Amino acid sequence: MSFKSFVDPGTASVITGGQWGSEGKGSAAAFLAKMVVQSGRAAGPTGVKFFDVVTTNAGAQAGHTSIHDGRKRVVFHLPTAPLIAADMKCEKTPIIYLNAGSIIDPYVLMKELDDNRDSIDKSRFFIHPNAAVITDECRDAEMNNDSAQTRIASTRKGVGEAFARKALRSGLIARDCPELKPYIRRLQLNDTLQRGGSVLVEVPQGFSLSVNGKFWPHCTSRDATLQQGLSDAGIHPSFLSQSMMVLRTYPIRVGHIYQERP
Repeated sequence: MSFKSFVDPGTASVITGGQWGSEGKGSAAAFLAKMVVQSGRAAGPTGVKFFDVVTTNAGAQAGHTSIHDGRKRVVFHLPTAPLIAADMKCEKTPIIYLNAGSIIDPYVLMKELDDNRDSIDKSRFFIHPNAAVITDECRDAEMNNDSAQTRIASTRKGVGEAFARKALRSGLIARDCPELKPYIRRLQLNDTLQRGGSVLVEVPQGFSLSVNGKFWPHCTSRDATLQQGLSDAGIHPSFLSQSMMVLRTYPIRVGHIYQERP
C-alpha cells in the first residue's frame, strides 16, 4: 500500500468501520498518520507532509482509542490523525473540522481540547454551525430505564435524542451554544480540494450500525458509511481517492445484540 496516495493533492480519503463499531478505527487512524508523516520525511523536502484538513462527524458515544509513544488517548469528538501528527512534530498543522454531522457534548469536547492542548492549534480548530449539541435534557431522556435507547443497548449519552431534535428543528445547534461559539466556522471543503488541498474524513461507528441497514432498530441514529461521511463533510464524491475499512476478527456490538434481518 502506498500511503502517499492517501494525501494526493485535490483528493479526499476516508476511514470507516465495517462492522458494529469498536473495530479499532482510532488505532488505524494513528497508524495512517504515522505512515503518512514518515513517508513524507523519507521523500525529502518536496515529499508528502500531511493532510490540509482532517474532519469527522463523530458523536459523544463513539470513543476512538490510540496509543502512540506510550501515550494512550480516547477521543470522542476530535479526530485521531492530527493528534498523532502533532506528537511526531509534523511540519504541517492540519485544520481540524467537526463537520455538520457531528453531535457534540460541549463538556466532553472542552475536556478533550484541554487534555490535548499540546497537540491542537485552536486557531485551526473549527465547528460547523449546524452541528447538533447534546444537552442535559437529551442525556436525561436516554437514561430513562424505559427509553427506546435502553432497550436496544444504546450508550445512552444523548446522541440520538440530540440528533432527533435537530431533525425536528427544536434542538440546540453549535452556533447557538455559548461554549462552542468561538470555534464556529463553515468550511467549504470542495473549494479546498479544488485548490489542490487534501482531506481525511474519519467516520465513527460501523456500517452494520447504520439506521438504514438490516439491523434496525438495533442501530445508531444515522448511516455510518463512507457515503454519509462525505455527505456530512460536504464533499462531492468525485473527490474520493483512498478509503480504509477497519475490521476485527471477532466483531462485537455494544450490548452484544445480534439479530438476523431479511
